[in-house]
Amino acid sequence: MFVLGLFYAAGGIVLVRRMAVDTMLDKAIAAITLKTDKAEDTATRILTVGAWLTLASGLALMAQSRAAVVLFALNIALQGAYLVWASRARVPEDEADRQGRQATINAYFIYIGAFGLVILMEQRGLWRPWFGTGLGGLAAELMVAGLTTAAFVWMVWNPPGARSRKGGRGRTYPDFLSDDDDDQPAYDPSIPPVRLRLAPEYQCWPTWDDASFYNVDPAGLGFSDALLKRLEDWDALFQKSYNPDDPFNSGFASVADERLWADQAIAVWEGICEEWTGEAVNKISHVPYLMETAFEGVNAYALPGEEALQRMANNCGVFEIRDVLFRLDELAAQRAAVPDWDGDTQDDIARVQEFYARALARVAGKYREDVAAGLASPEEETRRWVGLALDRQLS
Repeated sequence: MFVLGLFYAAGGIVLVRRMAVDTMLDKAIAAITLKTDKAEDTATRILTVGAWLTLASGLALMAQSRAAVVLFALNIALQGAYLVWASRARVPEDEADRQGRQATINAYFIYIGAFGLVILMEQRGLWRPWFGTGLGGLAAELMVAGLTTAAFVWMVWNPPGARSRKGGRGRTYPDFLSDDDDDQPAYDPSIPPVRLRLAPEYQCWPTWDDASFYNVDPAGLGFSDALLKRLEDWDALFQKSYNPDDPFNSGFASVADERLWADQAIAVWEGICEEWTGEAVNKISHVPYLMETAFEGVNAYALPGEEALQRMANNCGVFEIRDVLFRLDELAAQRAAVPDWDGDTQDDIARVQEFYARALARVAGKYREDVAAGLASPEEETRRWVGLALDRQLS
């Protein structure tokens, strides 16, 4: 039984480490998109607890502790519930996903088989009575198993040399870059950014050095007092939408607040363009990232699937919708300039236009008015695509 316990203890450590990495990636993606995939987040949480229970059950079995009976039973119940839930909420999308799910199911039944051996030990009284044979002794063994597991989890999540990177103004971005990376020069606030980026982030200034990823205090960029005040007020609206108790579900209290923030964003950007003498990039909208993600691995002549469309729509707010409408106008103008004989280029443009329209059709209903603003576009094609999107919203 020691060998079997060692197997599950080692496997538990591997799983704990894997879930630590998955959690970090989930947070990184959420920081970029300002949204979270609730199903993915739920799965990560459940599987993390399952990893802890696997480790704890393995340690208990190694020690021939009765706590193994309880821990195995809890883990079987949790993993079984997860598989039932995942069969509906996380349906495998491709062959690799299906193989991964089947491997999880196989491991689950093997674990049940191991539980059978644990039950056999219970029936034959082969446990070591570390703290006595009563319920008090069992509770004490469970507590020891829990504390030991917590110690292992802490060591896995905090390996030697790891540094705490707490959020705050003036930190580098992304926050998972190493502070002591030799390739990253020390930040010198007296040196102006090579390329200024405007991109609001929670608990950070909205201005960045786009080349080095350093968060830059706008007060040191030489802006006028009027622009600094405008920038500060605009960022204050965004920071107000942060929910410290549930960061993944942060957001504006109302669509009206979000529209006000989007309106001010244009004025802020125009002010920066007027006063900043160097290169500047506007990355307020997440549309470029969402597009790249949606079309990843998609055939050049096809459109992303329904899930990718919905994922993009779920991450579109007022500013993203306005960005899509602007892009539709640009595409309409480009398509009008394409010669009639160049059907391939016209088809490529139409494909992107259709994707944008399908995404607009799937945005939250509270943004219908923002989508409908496209009906006032000077471009006939944009008005047509927006009309189709609005019709699909109602269907």
